[in-house]
Amino acid sequence: MQLRPAQFLVFALTFFLFPLAPVFGQVVSARAGVVRNFSGEVFYRCHTNKKNALLLSKNSSLHNKDTILTGTSGSALLSLNPDSYLFIGDDSYVEIEQTELDKMHFDIERGEIFLIIRSLNNGASLAIHTPPGILTIHKGGRYRVKVGPGGNTEANVLSGEIRYFDGRGDLVKIKKGRQVNFVKRKTSQE
Repeated sequence: MQLRPAQFLVFALTFFLFPLAPVFGQVVSARAGVVRNFSGEVFYRCHTNKKNALLLSKNSSLHNKDTILTGTSGSALLSLNPDSYLFIGDDSYVEIEQTELDKMHFDIERGEIFLIIRSLNNGASLAIHTPPGILTIHKGGRYRVKVGPGGNTEANVLSGEIRYFDGRGDLVKIKKGRQVNFVKRKTSQE
């Protein structure tokens, strides 16, 4: 199922965020990566046993180097910090690099994610590593990142700002209503 950014937002809000309204006022962990909801086939590989994929369960706490794998009709919703969430769409492969709230980091090998970030503490950031490069978020907003076959990446900023370094090493800021596409460069081994 391929969704356009606006459809993806409506889907994420309807099926995952509205049912979580009672959760918003509760005390939240000092780490990102608690599974709030999921549907369909969603598996994870624990950082201590990368060989076996286990079924994901609600309220599981994921750790650094754990991996989430969603099936063709699977999706998952993880909490990042109070009132901030990471939605992982179908047919995705996402590794959780860092769960500390001041330096969250996710590695997206394939698939589509949607981030709803209410706010980040001063100096905190969220990094999204994709095959072509690293995107960083330093302020609240709504974001969509899709890594397609072959690693080509599309990032949409519905609100907020995404930063990245271009091929010349210059910092580029993508703001509200903008999209950027990245092409994975071939290596000598490919």
